[in-house]
Amino acid sequence: MIDIARLLNALSDQEREKLGIRIWDEDEAYARVTWLFTKLCRVLDSGVDGLSTEWFANALARAAVPKRYLKSRSVAVDGTDVETWGAFQGSITTVEFDGEAAETQLTDGTPAPARTTKRAKVLAIGKDGRKQYTPDPDARAGHRSSNGQHNAGPYIGYELHLAVQVRDVRWTDYIERTRLGPEVPNLITTVVLTPAGAHRAKSVVAPLIAAKQAGHGITDVVCDPGYSLCPPETTTYPLSRAGIE
Repeated sequence: MIDIARLLNALSDQEREKLGIRIWDEDEAYARVTWLFTKLCRVLDSGVDGLSTEWFANALARAAVPKRYLKSRSVAVDGTDVETWGAFQGSITTVEFDGEAAETQLTDGTPAPARTTKRAKVLAIGKDGRKQYTPDPDARAGHRSSNGQHNAGPYIGYELHLAVQVRDVRWTDYIERTRLGPEVPNLITTVVLTPAGAHRAKSVVAPLIAAKQAGHGITDVVCDPGYSLCPPETTTYPLSRAGIE
């Protein structure tokens, strides 16, 4: 929100006029942004049919992409971990994978907790029946892969799934050879934020179908086997592809 306030202050009066902002005081920028953000959250949490944080995020993503740039019928889907803001007590190695993804997540390499390790403190059981380990009521336990910032293992938070436009596959033998279409802008077309440990395929399929109904003619999805979108016989390939009817 600080960045948004700074951006609005950096605009000229004419640019703000185009956005419908006719009265602006730079000294009140942050207070105005936070007030409007809180007001927006109340609307999105009101329970009105069709209004949700997921709908809003995807409306923003789609509005930022002119239709002339949607040149492909293929998207690549992948997820990344987002840690919670809530304070956690105990050892992270003692959390339990109690989500739907517990059976599908690749958890090889996670060290077993030592007997003397302090058990993770469970603060509550959420409405979804899963354990809440931090004051963040929606964050859950899940498993993440290693990267340059952390090792593979459990974490508390969310998984952010992004669908990005990629080149169409013109032909493939599904083993080694693939012919791709022309280069396309690698634009984010769909955004889904779910609690860690949620089933990856169940998290992304409905939003992808909604994107298709909104005008993006998606016919192919490129994903890794962790999404379980594809028949078992295809998940051994480096890139699994699934049709969205």
